Amino acid sequence: MIAGSLVTALGLAVFLGFSGLIPGGQIFPAYILALGVGLLAVAFAARRGYVGRGALSPALIVIGAGLIEILLIAHLTPAGLIPFALSLWLPGLALLVLGIIYFLGTKRLVEKD
Repeated sequence: MIAGSLVTALGLAVFLGFSGLIPGGQIFPAYILALGVGLLAVAFAARRGYVGRGALSPALIVIGAGLIEILLIAHLTPAGLIPFALSLWLPGLALLVLGIIYFLGTKRLVEKD
């Protein structure tokens, strides 16, 4: 099921790319979004107990990266975004925020028990 969800989403992106429905310059972001959708399917399977939990945040990160790529190709991003993102400040801050959210979420769950 896990491999099937990832490969099906990626295969759909490849099919749409080769059929001409996705422009050539947007195939790479389409692949990233397809991987994010596949990982999201894995996360939903984990919530139902089919696989171990914890795959939701990688899916959201991959989808976010794909959306940024789409905005880059359409020239809709600010000029300073790329140097900021490539300097590792953006991933570092994003992981710090995710860690704080996870910490506060687990703290709230422990207090309820």
